[in-house]
Amino acid sequence: MVRSKIRRAARAILIAAVSVAAGCGDNIGRSPDGDDADADAAPAGLSVRFDDPVSTQEYRRVIPILLVVDSPDAGLRETGIEINGVRKVLCSDIPIVANLHCGGDVGVWESGLTAGPQVLRAFATDEAGHTATAEITVMVRPYIRPTWVFEAELGFEPPVITPDLVLAPADKLYALDRNVGRVRWSYDPDVGGPFDGVQGVVADDSHAYAVTARDREELLLSFDLRTGEIAWQVELPDVVYSRPVFDGDGHIVFANADGDLSAYTRTGALAWQLDVDSRGSRIPAPQPVVGVDGTIYVTPAGYDRIVHVDPAGGLLGRFTTADVYHFALAVADDGRMVSSDDDGLRIYGRDGALARHVATAGLVPGPARFGTGGRIFFAAEHVGAFVLDADGAPVWNVPMPDLLRGTPFEAPNGSIFIGALGPDVTYQYDRDGHRLEEIPYCEEPEGYTADGNLVVCTRHARVYAIDLADFPQPSPDD
Repeated sequence: MVRSKIRRAARAILIAAVSVAAGCGDNIGRSPDGDDADADAAPAGLSVRFDDPVSTQEYRRVIPILLVVDSPDAGLRETGIEINGVRKVLCSDIPIVANLHCGGDVGVWESGLTAGPQVLRAFATDEAGHTATAEITVMVRPYIRPTWVFEAELGFEPPVITPDLVLAPADKLYALDRNVGRVRWSYDPDVGGPFDGVQGVVADDSHAYAVTARDREELLLSFDLRTGEIAWQVELPDVVYSRPVFDGDGHIVFANADGDLSAYTRTGALAWQLDVDSRGSRIPAPQPVVGVDGTIYVTPAGYDRIVHVDPAGGLLGRFTTADVYHFALAVADDGRMVSSDDDGLRIYGRDGALARHVATAGLVPGPARFGTGGRIFFAAEHVGAFVLDADGAPVWNVPMPDLLRGTPFEAPNGSIFIGALGPDVTYQYDRDGHRLEEIPYCEEPEGYTADGNLVVCTRHARVYAIDLADFPQPSPDD
């Protein structure tokens, strides 16, 4: 019996030391209001109270918990909280008897909490069997949950939505059921190389076409969308750094490491190849962009120019651009070219003449996007998100000193999603720049794509599917 008590006392001291590091404080002598108190003036009887949360705040993701416990007559056996029928012990077996601070948190989603007032109950039991309780009512408004989430091992390239699937390229090519996110089939290019993965994918009604990077081998493969079986594969002569796109003739086009554009037919035959920088450079060309007329546009890295290529691989022309570093290119329906640069956004006419320069105090690393009425969306790092009209004149902007992730994305219902890495959230706006909602995922809008009410987005190694019907709806007049 004596040995049991000694072992228990030793264990209590050890747990108390660990609990201090984990959030269970030992602020002996600190009064509830934070002022110093006489260490000999311990309060009588067991008590527990909330120091956090506060009833005047709204909680969306996590409810922080900080309990203050006094157990002067006997050591504390355990203390914790109860909410929504779930009991959670935060600290236990601690011999400290005065002003113990014990902390933790409650996940709003994990606890199944619904919007509205929620009663949070604290409890404490001492070694003598005495119990004390306290209650606080907090306001909860959970974030809108995604319809489904899929997680892989590596970060994802932009997904592609088909009538039945979401094709998500990452360490593997995952074909996910678009309704529930379950894997229908997958392809793993892994042969042991450190950079094995899928560069990108495009799809038509029956097949997916993916560029894969394997150890010392690059492949272009065609997959049956229904079964995932490989229809054909072609070994590529060089490393590929861009995602594939369809050109105006339906060729699968991508940029090689040496600056070449390569185009393959949907049966796997090489249709044409073009050296877009004409210098034999090993500098890779950025992502090619295809206009509505099928023309291919690319800005060779290290060169101040935009190259136009027709779907047959013929060189249509080269336009000289401003002497700045170009990060990405976008092409409007009318053939105007929008370049994301290190000091803003530049809009060039079909003839290559500079039409407008929108200067920013930060670089614009992602390609611009186009929305309803030809609006232009882009984001400058540590500056904010911008919306321009079709002519490039400012419409509205949202200052954001936090690091933005990708270009604002306009969903089919008119919602505009802007991701911020600093607070790790994505903000939903209407067309007039009024904030509607925020969500704690998908702060990388570069991976956004949509089909009807289904919006698919990526964050690190996860794919999220969200239903626009669950979100506030922009006014039709926005």
